[in-house]
Amino acid sequence: MKGRIVMKKSPLKRLFVFPARAAGRFVVGDNFVEGKTTNGVRIAWLGDYFKKYLLPKVEGEVEKQKLIIWKLSYPATDLPQEDEPGVIQELHGRHRTMLAHYSQLLAHKQRMKDFGWLIGYTDDINGCMLAVRSYWRAENDGWGVEAGPIGFPHRWDTDRQIVSRLSKLKKE
Repeated sequence: MKGRIVMKKSPLKRLFVFPARAAGRFVVGDNFVEGKTTNGVRIAWLGDYFKKYLLPKVEGEVEKQKLIIWKLSYPATDLPQEDEPGVIQELHGRHRTMLAHYSQLLAHKQRMKDFGWLIGYTDDINGCMLAVRSYWRAENDGWGVEAGPIGFPHRWDTDRQIVSRLSKLKKE
């Protein structure tokens, strides 16, 4: 058909399910501290955007949640662009994750010596969704963690890992 846009197949390939524990009240600033290991996560560096918009955040009564870890099979953006579906659209409303769960997943990856990039989506202190990305900084022996607005014209590379929930939240 003429003029019809054909979307590429999904960029996501399911890797595994991670059972994240309940965390009660989670104070981000107490758990993401440069140069420290907290709850099995060694933080080497925090980006300015993360510090400003996520470090002051407090997550209340974090319930247990099963997370799905995906791998990008080809480079992709957060939001749809031209013939690409976009990562968030492909997660079908399960894209928002709690930083308490994200931290647990980083601890798991660190124990497993899986130092590949991890990308997740969460709300900042103003309720705006951000993309959070973590990668191992070998020179500092710890995770580098940064955040940024979604929709920024950035393309995530192949093999990056994406985290989402197994099910939708009740309030979504």
